[in-house]
Amino acid sequence: VTFDFPTATDQTLSISQEGGQVTYVDHLSIEPTTKNVSGSGQTFDVIVNANYDKYLNGVYQENIKSEYTNARVVEGSSSDITITKTSTGCSIRVAPNPNENSSRTYVVEFTYDSATPVRLTITQDKAVVRYECLFEHSTQPSSGYNSNILAMGPIGGQGGNISFYIKSYVRKYVNGSLSSTEAIKPTLIL
Repeated sequence: VTFDFPTATDQTLSISQEGGQVTYVDHLSIEPTTKNVSGSGQTFDVIVNANYDKYLNGVYQENIKSEYTNARVVEGSSSDITITKTSTGCSIRVAPNPNENSSRTYVVEFTYDSATPVRLTITQDKAVVRYECLFEHSTQPSSGYNSNILAMGPIGGQGGNISFYIKSYVRKYVNGSLSSTEAIKPTLIL
C-alpha cells in the first residue's frame, strides 16, 4: 500500500498474509454395531463410513470420503477373528466355538485419525452339536454290514435257527465335524 502526498516522499507499507487456515473434522461410524453369529463359525460384512469435513477459515468447504485407520480385537481372543478390508469396510470371519456349554463375546474397535473410536460387539452361540444314530446288520460277523432290509433266506417247514449280527452306535458331531462314536445297546422286537 503506497501513501502519496504531493510535496512529500511517498511511503509504502508492505503487508504479508499467510494462507487461509484449513481445519478438518473426522467422522467414523459402522453398521452393524452388534452381531450374533453361529457357534459353527460365520463370515459377515461390516460397512465402515470414514470421512472428514474440510473448513477454510472456519467456513465449511466439503466432505471427503476416506478409509478407517485400523480395526483390532480389544476383547476376546484375536486368534479367533480374521478381519479383511473391503471396498465398503471390512469382512469379519469368526472361527467355530469349540465350547458346547457356553457362548463367547468379542469386541472389535475401529479407529480413524482423530474421530471417536467405534466398537462392534460380536456374540457367538455355543458350539453346534448334532447326533446321528446308526443301525447296521449283516449275516456275516465281520463284513456286509448295511442298513437295508435284512434278507435271511428261506427256512424249511421243519423250522430252524437263524443268526445275524448287528452294530448300533451314535455319532456326535460338533460344528459339523465328527467328535466321537459311542456304541449303544439296541432293542430287538420280534
